[in-house]
Amino acid sequence: MTVINGYTAEHMQALIDSMIVGGSVVGGDLILEQHDGGEVNAGDIRGGQQIPHTKATTVNSTGSESGSTSMVNFGVGLSIAGFVKYRADTKLILEIATGVFNDEALGYYEVGISIGGTVYEMFNGYSDVGAKSGIYELPGLAAGTYTLTAKKRCGLSSVGNVSDGTAGARNSMKVTETF
Repeated sequence: MTVINGYTAEHMQALIDSMIVGGSVVGGDLILEQHDGGEVNAGDIRGGQQIPHTKATTVNSTGSESGSTSMVNFGVGLSIAGFVKYRADTKLILEIATGVFNDEALGYYEVGISIGGTVYEMFNGYSDVGAKSGIYELPGLAAGTYTLTAKKRCGLSSVGNVSDGTAGARNSMKVTETF
């Protein structure tokens, strides 16, 4: 006896309608087009999102001083513009290295990095002279394009000045996106 298995016309039409007939990239996602006009989002297909990835900069100090109790930019304009954070589920590792000259015995100072208007303190101290560095781990920042700017302030009072190193000193900043 011969057995024949078949499909109904409705089932055959459903198979045809779900067939992929085209595709396009929209905002980094591959959108597949089905025969019946439906769409399937195949997800993010952008290349080059190597994580971890790093961007860094180094500049020479002008020896600029600030007696401000507000966070102000380094006189050398130490910043990283256009850093792309690819994913929301990663963290940034911020690093800064600079020379510090705080000329008052009681002068408190802070050095930080500003991202999107928020300053993350990297290190602080009292009446220091010499090379200083700091590392800050920043989770939870949304994916996007950011500018990072080195900031400094004299601290709690306007007593004293804090400089970003003696003239010619190397100042550097680095940001890494990682898991």
